[in-house]
Amino acid sequence: MSPLISAFVLLAQLSFACASKDQFKHWFPDWNATLSNIIAQDCAQQYHDYLTNSTSSGTSAEWAMPVIDCMLDAVSEPTKERMSSAAVVLGLTPTILSFLGSTTTETALLAIRRPLLSFLLAIGSPSVSVSRAFEYQELIEILRIREGRVPLPRFSSGGNILVGFVEALLAFAAVANVVELGHRLGMRTVSTFLSGITFDYLLWSFLAVILYLLGSLTLRLRTRELSRDRRRNLTQKLTYWIANEVTPSICQNPMMLTRTPESYVFLLMSWLTAVGTVLHIVYGTVVLSGILFISITDALIVVARYIVSTLCCRMILMYELAGLREASQVQDSMDADAVEDIGIFVVKNSS
Repeated sequence: MSPLISAFVLLAQLSFACASKDQFKHWFPDWNATLSNIIAQDCAQQYHDYLTNSTSSGTSAEWAMPVIDCMLDAVSEPTKERMSSAAVVLGLTPTILSFLGSTTTETALLAIRRPLLSFLLAIGSPSVSVSRAFEYQELIEILRIREGRVPLPRFSSGGNILVGFVEALLAFAAVANVVELGHRLGMRTVSTFLSGITFDYLLWSFLAVILYLLGSLTLRLRTRELSRDRRRNLTQKLTYWIANEVTPSICQNPMMLTRTPESYVFLLMSWLTAVGTVLHIVYGTVVLSGILFISITDALIVVARYIVSTLCCRMILMYELAGLREASQVQDSMDADAVEDIGIFVVKNSS
């Protein structure tokens, strides 16, 4: 687990090193006028010292804390109570998103054929669904057809291009929403966890990408693609990759996957992914619950925007996985030597 802890520490140190002086200028709409007046009238000297570093040569937290303390003294007690309520709502956000988000295995399965779309969905969904340590979601379980399912509509070639375009558009919109929201939180609020830092919320969002990458690596340690033609030259591989990226999974050519035996490396990576997911939720809870100077109304809007991005990415991923199921006939028995599908071939290792 030490590499994960080292990564968290390194990124936190990088945040301190790159801190800016852009806070305390703008606030969320509900309290913008009130907080701006407090800065201009009650905390003008502290804010001036914050901008000029005249009282400290230390970290950004030392520059920002006098301003924060002054503002907390100036606001009324009812306002502080409303801030506390908003902090509770925001602190629950990572846990809420983990129930709405996707697992690393599901996203990694999409990444086999559509890695760019999978990467966008990882950024646009800033929280990962929690899995238990040493428990791994089997590929066949993901692709098994559910009884009484609603069949997906099939489109013409032009319709498939349109579907791929809409998927990319929604994925980019989800990413843009998360990035803009993280930047807005950094510029219009203050964190008690990392005072003076403006991109700790973006840091929390992008750390989820590391978990999805670990999940993709874990899947590749357990699964190997047999249908890939190693004899293709670079131009053919690029053309093949672009074609897969713009084509919905239900319309792609079949591929053959074989499950390889478990290894100690696989177990280690699976465990790191599970533990990293929990640490990511804890980190997000600490960061978001430490937000100051935001009303409950604005906090609910922030949570709603995160939920919309997560659900949007989840919807795209579920459509893609449903397309794989629709094009497949996965056998229920795990004892068969081979499971032959129409859209995907999952072959059990004979060893």
